[in-house]
Amino acid sequence: MLKTVVIWLLLQPMGIFCPIENGQDACPTVTNLHKLAETSSSFSMEWDAVGAATNYKVWNVRHSDGATLSSGFTSGTSYTFINLTPGAYTFFVAAVCGEERSDFIGIEDVLEI
Repeated sequence: MLKTVVIWLLLQPMGIFCPIENGQDACPTVTNLHKLAETSSSFSMEWDAVGAATNYKVWNVRHSDGATLSSGFTSGTSYTFINLTPGAYTFFVAAVCGEERSDFIGIEDVLEI
């Protein structure tokens, strides 16, 4: 049991914990994340709603330097990042359920001129 708890604590993203109730996450992870569209300076993504979510946290990371360039919250199930420079990125989303946050999932893409 102790090993399970320690491993679970080590695997929690960004230090924000989601308690486990009856073997289920209190704030379920977003599913069906996919790209809607992109240009050389924008990326749009969409995901399925999480019933308990009040908002969704979104952010992206540029691969060339690891910089987090955009971060925000949305109450909808889609988001468009704008003013991006060409290059490789990972775009992330996590459900926010009151004071809890789900695990995050991401999608990688390369924006080209």
